[in-house]
Amino acid sequence: MANPRLPRKEDDPTGLGPSRRRADKRVTTLMQKAARDIRELVARLPYDIVAGESSKALKSETRKASLIANRQYSWQVSGFLMDQTTNSIRQILMDALTSGSSNWTNRWWMNAFIDPAYERGTLDSFYSAQNITRGIDSPSTNLIAIMEADAQLQTPQYLSRLQLVHGRVFEDMHGIVGDTVAQLRRVLTDGMGRGLGIRDISGMINSRVGVGLSRARTIARTETNKAYTDAYMDESDELNENLKEDDYSIRQMHVSALTDTTRKTHAERHGTTHTSTEQKKWWDSGSNRINCYCTVIDVLISLKTGESIQQPLIDRTRARGKEFFNFRR
Repeated sequence: MANPRLPRKEDDPTGLGPSRRRADKRVTTLMQKAARDIRELVARLPYDIVAGESSKALKSETRKASLIANRQYSWQVSGFLMDQTTNSIRQILMDALTSGSSNWTNRWWMNAFIDPAYERGTLDSFYSAQNITRGIDSPSTNLIAIMEADAQLQTPQYLSRLQLVHGRVFEDMHGIVGDTVAQLRRVLTDGMGRGLGIRDISGMINSRVGVGLSRARTIARTETNKAYTDAYMDESDELNENLKEDDYSIRQMHVSALTDTTRKTHAERHGTTHTSTEQKKWWDSGSNRINCYCTVIDVLISLKTGESIQQPLIDRTRARGKEFFNFRR
């Protein structure tokens, strides 16, 4: 019996490391430009510099506090002007994180990372299912054997699942926009009310945008990998429907990234088998999904005996995980 498609790199089992790094770099560049545009926007707001007791930002607000003494900024910003400024800030952040739209569109920049990852996960699962069911003569396995990969990427089920992934990730990024706008408005109204100078307020803007950037980078990295594993398990579930009348079931073997940063709870799952429902439940609990580079691969289970047709592969995977993670300790 053939094995499923296997990871090429132990430390990056999905093979998406380069894509994750590109997504990280892209969102960093976009948010750095957004911070610059917001600073320039605020610097154009009207103010007077008057004599008075100097006021400086706290270290927790910015690392570049002004050292100018006996000068105070008197900002001439009305409520209406602050509303306009807030709206402009919102649009700047939307341009960065959601390609300027409040709804998902085909031009959203994250599509370039989600779509290939989702397609790859689907195809890896599809070809794996064909491999592990080869040699089993039944109507369902024979049906899987004659399926075409390209056709799987055009089914309504595939397109619907991909749309759900797009929607979820887009809403996460859109949420960062809303949170960052609210934080920046508080920073501006507070800083201006205290008479802080443009240098201090610019530093506070950088700090607030930096929080949003950190969240966005985590989402970009995590969701690129998640698109792959979600697609893999979704395709596995669909193909498993063809086997429900037989005495076999496709299960998921967890494959951890063999790296020094792999969490203990993730390492302990290396080479263990689960239903896709069990695997999804584990991934969705706590912070298991965040910055997780683990993956799954299909194995075939005999429902009569409870044994896997790919037991030698499972045994080798467990042994390799034990060797690697015991060596780390």
